[in-house]
Amino acid sequence: MKAAGLGVFLGATLVHSAAAQQKPLCEIVRGAGAIPREVRETSGLAMSRLNPNVFWTHNDGNAPRLFAIDRDGRLVGVVNVRGPKMTDWEDLEAGACGAGSCLYGADTGDNLGMRRSITIYEIPEPRLGETKEVTARAIRAGYPDGAHDAEALFRTSNGDLYIVTKGRASPIGLYRYPVPYRYDQAIRLQHVREIAPRPKDERDRVSAATITPDGRWVAILTYRRLLFYRADELLAGQPVTPLSFDLTPLGHKQAEAVVVDADGNVWLTTESEKKGTPGWSQLHCTLPRD
Repeated sequence: MKAAGLGVFLGATLVHSAAAQQKPLCEIVRGAGAIPREVRETSGLAMSRLNPNVFWTHNDGNAPRLFAIDRDGRLVGVVNVRGPKMTDWEDLEAGACGAGSCLYGADTGDNLGMRRSITIYEIPEPRLGETKEVTARAIRAGYPDGAHDAEALFRTSNGDLYIVTKGRASPIGLYRYPVPYRYDQAIRLQHVREIAPRPKDERDRVSAATITPDGRWVAILTYRRLLFYRADELLAGQPVTPLSFDLTPLGHKQAEAVVVDADGNVWLTTESEKKGTPGWSQLHCTLPRD
C-alpha cells in the first residue's frame, strides 16, 4: 500500500484527525523567542544527557562547532569538534554510547543531489565547564537508490540511526543504518519505506526529526507543521496517519530543529533570515499512551 502524502495530511485527513482529538494536540508555552545570533543558522537540536537544562545546537553548513543553550535560549557554552570535514551538517541527536553519552551529527545536506555518500558523526558529549574540544568519529553510508537531500535524523534506543529525506526532488523516504556501526568502511543504508510523495509545496519539506524518549513516537518537522507518527507503525512500513500541529501561529519562517522530552515538552529552533534573529519556541504536546 502506498503511503499517503504530506499534501493529503495537510488536507482533509488532518482536519479529520484534529477534529477527533478531545483537546488540541499541542499548546504553545512560549512563542517565537530569540536565541543568540552566534547560532543564526541553527539546524539541529539535542537535549543534553550530561548537563541539566541544556540543549546542544549547531549552525547549518560545515563549521564543526557545538553551541550549548539553556531553556531560556541563552548561550552557555561553545565546544569545537575535531576530526570531521563537514560538508553540510543538518541535524543532531543525543544517545547512549558505551558507558557514556554521545551526540550524532547528520552531515547529510545535499541541495543539488550530487553526494555519493553521507556521514553521521559520533561526538562524545561534552561536559560544560570541563571540555572545550572533542573528537568525532565518522559513520559513513550511501543510499541504495541514488543521492538525496536530507535534514532529519533520529536514533532509536538500540542505536539504529534513521534518516528522513527532505522531499526536495523525490518522495520523502525513510532510511536505516543498523547497529553495529562500522567506523572503518561505508555501508549501504536500508530503505525502510516511502513516507510521502514529493511535496507540492516547499513548506511541507522535512527539516528535522526526533524520537520521544519512550520510543513510541517519531516527530517529523516541516516548515509549517509538527507531525507525530507512531514509531512501531512507521518503522515497520505499515500505513500510518500522523497527528499534526500547525506551527504557523508561531511565526516561524524556517523551522529547522526539534526535540521532545519525556513529559511532552517540545522545543523548536528556527533559522534567521538575512539579518534577523533566530527563533526559540516551546510547546507542550499531549500524545496518546496506548
